[in-house]
Amino acid sequence: MKEVSRIGAYGITVFNGWILLVQQKKGPLKGLFDLPGGGIDPGETPEETLIREFLEEVCGHFQKSTLLERLYHTHNYPDLTYHLTAHIFFVEGYSQKIKTETAELSYDWYPLRKLSTLSLTPVAEKSISLLRL
Repeated sequence: MKEVSRIGAYGITVFNGWILLVQQKKGPLKGLFDLPGGGIDPGETPEETLIREFLEEVCGHFQKSTLLERLYHTHNYPDLTYHLTAHIFFVEGYSQKIKTETAELSYDWYPLRKLSTLSLTPVAEKSISLLRL
């Protein structure tokens, strides 16, 4: 069985009871809702990754990010074991900066009270629980 390890940075963005989520387009998490973020490129800090990923995935910037937690998650798929170390940030002051057509993933705001009806990635589910909603 193949094993893959990944280190990433992800942001929780909440505004007036709504949370910003992306929907995965491919891979084993296809169709699931996730936090904006992704893998750390060589030479990047987690904070730099978060800035880059927010621009790529949700077409925007933010004013402030605060590290909440580092989560570790392992998931077994039929032919793959996936290990993720995720730096989870609370993100404040999000604003859209470019046209949404340039986004790598589809994204939208979802009401926090209805999250149970969405299919979240395991890391998104664990991360959102940090908010003590």
